[in-house]
Amino acid sequence: MLYARLPQFLNWHVMEIRVDQIPPEVTNPNDGTVFQFHVFHDPVKPPDEPDENYAHTEVRASADQTPRKRLPSIVEKMIRQLLADRMEKVPDDRLAP
Repeated sequence: MLYARLPQFLNWHVMEIRVDQIPPEVTNPNDGTVFQFHVFHDPVKPPDEPDENYAHTEVRASADQTPRKRLPSIVEKMIRQLLADRMEKVPDDRLAP
């Protein structure tokens, strides 16, 4: 179930992407560093409501098996565009009232 804190997310939309659509890696064209991308289930702890963020999953990056919180600007732009190209808007009838 999606929880929206009004009015902060009132005009937002829900997008979805299948895990197999996430690019496994992106190479930095400036220096050749290869960044791997993987999904990680990371719900809010403790949740404000019992089922809040149950399905919250993040796409995380690593390079040379080292987790990276920050990506070079060019790599961040590349992965965001690749993800955006694959995402689809969730139809309103599939969202909880």
